[in-house]
Amino acid sequence: MKAILSVVGKNNIGIVHAVSGVLVKYQLDILDISQTIMDDCFTMMCLLNVDESITDLSTVQDEMDQLVKEINVQIQL
Repeated sequence: MKAILSVVGKNNIGIVHAVSGVLVKYQLDILDISQTIMDDCFTMMCLLNVDESITDLSTVQDEMDQLVKEINVQIQL
């Protein structure tokens, strides 16, 4: 199964690191990634393989929701 992850917000150091850390934690494989910065707006889209994930996506989304508060971006899975 595949999933799409989007991240949008004000550009800050460490956004990719923080998001990919959660993906690694739950063994979600990034199949494709697109990232750009427009003015000071950071945008990233990832195509994920969730077949090897060690948990369900609702648990991952819960952790991403916590991350939203820490790094001040919007994350949709």
